[in-house]
Amino acid sequence: MRLQDPRSGYWVELSPTRYEFPDGDDSWLVIEGRVGGTAEEWTFRDPALTAVELAELVTWLRECATTEGTRVAGDELWFLEPSLGFELIAVNDDIVSIAVALEHDAAPPSTFEAAVDDKKRPFVMKRATGYRLDFALTRRELASAVEHLAAEAARFPRRATEY
Repeated sequence: MRLQDPRSGYWVELSPTRYEFPDGDDSWLVIEGRVGGTAEEWTFRDPALTAVELAELVTWLRECATTEGTRVAGDELWFLEPSLGFELIAVNDDIVSIAVALEHDAAPPSTFEAAVDDKKRPFVMKRATGYRLDFALTRRELASAVEHLAAEAARFPRRATEY
């Protein structure tokens, strides 16, 4: 799924690529992301969603895109793994404004900082702050992106274990 704001030029691509454990029975999905049009462009790969959460995201975005949707400004969608989040900011006629939060492993590299552990070994850690991109899309643009995501989600059915 690709979201791109024509005003700002911001864009984000999110795509489920595989189950985290291909031979296992859990439903964690590795999400590959690309972010651009900002001062910093980056990619990430993180087991950020389960198969059920991905289906919930598809439903939530569909509800945001339709005029008959039950979503209202301020509605948010977060997941067990707090790397991705979504908020419906506003709906004005044909324009749907949503925010995509990119936290932890999905956040830009500039939010990493070097640290040392108690044995003075270097490692990299994330700050608690994430990154948020706001998108103003037509209902048609959002619906098209959601249908693309739904097609990708169909490749990853829920497995035996779900959290």
